[in-house]
Amino acid sequence: MKQKVIASLPKPVETKNRFQVLTESEEEDEQIMEERLKARKERREKAENHKKSLAEKSTVKPPSKDKNEPPQKKKSAMPPIVLEGVPEDHKGLTGVLREIIKGNFNVKYTNNSTIVFTEDKSDYDRILENIKTEEMAFHTYTSKSDKSHAFVLRGLGDGTKIEDLEEDLMINYEIKTRAIYRMTTRNRPLYLVVTDPSITMEYLNRNVKVVLYTRITWELRRSTKLIIQCHN
Repeated sequence: MKQKVIASLPKPVETKNRFQVLTESEEEDEQIMEERLKARKERREKAENHKKSLAEKSTVKPPSKDKNEPPQKKKSAMPPIVLEGVPEDHKGLTGVLREIIKGNFNVKYTNNSTIVFTEDKSDYDRILENIKTEEMAFHTYTSKSDKSHAFVLRGLGDGTKIEDLEEDLMINYEIKTRAIYRMTTRNRPLYLVVTDPSITMEYLNRNVKVVLYTRITWELRRSTKLIIQCHN
């Protein structure tokens, strides 16, 4: 009698259902992976934004200064006021100065003089007025705000009026003159135009070529530093 041979069946392979509920450890691993991917994405975006920022900074140019505009005035320090002699009472001197000066000041002593430094023009002017009233001996220098530039204007006709010249410079070129003088010459008249220090020869030669419908030229009139003195 023949025997039946029964082949042994292979052991079934265990498979996982991707829809089955994850274990606690698998959930933690997946969360960690998501956080890493998110952090990597944030770092990449941050690096790209940084590169864009650097590129924008390299392409942005600072605003260029218009050479056709008069230079802006700068706030300048006041010149020292030099009083002759040294007071015996320092406290009394500073007390008097505090009554006159509203802002900051300081004093420096030399062998034969007392030097007063101020920061504000109104304080500087008040000290000078007080010193002149008391007829004290002193000297000082012209402050930068009081300094001026003088230019010689050539080319205008004999019948030019100074008020017309002032008006033309103000309306057409926004140049406010401090004074204009007619200079006596044998030929065509010259005009000495005094302005504040912000007006320069470069600005005039570039921008102010016609005044009162007349082609003109400019020359710089140089002056020495002014020293103001007063003696009793």
